[in-house]
Amino acid sequence: MRAGNYASKIIPDNGMLSTTASLGADMASFCYNCRMIHFKYKLQASSLHGVGLFTDQPLTKGQLLYTASPLLDVNITQEQFDALDEKEKKEVLWWGFFDQPSQMWHVDFDVSKFINHSYNATVTQDESHEEAYLVAVRDIEAGEELTQNYLEFETEEDLAKRGIKP
Repeated sequence: MRAGNYASKIIPDNGMLSTTASLGADMASFCYNCRMIHFKYKLQASSLHGVGLFTDQPLTKGQLLYTASPLLDVNITQEQFDALDEKEKKEVLWWGFFDQPSQMWHVDFDVSKFINHSYNATVTQDESHEEAYLVAVRDIEAGEELTQNYLEFETEEDLAKRGIKP
């Protein structure tokens, strides 16, 4: 997903924060655990798109990696989206997506928004859950970027509109 430039900063997280190596003057890399993400991770430059979410520990096939947060996962109807002002719509379009199966606009306010698209994804939605419930597709080594095939929740046309290439 999309990300802008990040200045060096520390994000508090119940004392579990550990800062990792800097990516340069205009970007920092962070590593910490939180309730929605069920593994140690870091944000860093991605060869796919801007900033990506990388595991900082080995993960096993089928391992639960992410669950939705009712406070940080926002779903709005098309009618609610249409009522937003243009600036708010741009934010939803930049950080969120229209979920075809639910017919709702969805925006994450946690680091899952840094899971970039790939047809050879490392994570997938567990279809036995309606809410976001991401699991590892295969064993994943520490340092690998986590990716998801966005066609699980968007169309090819939606991806093209957002400039996301195969």
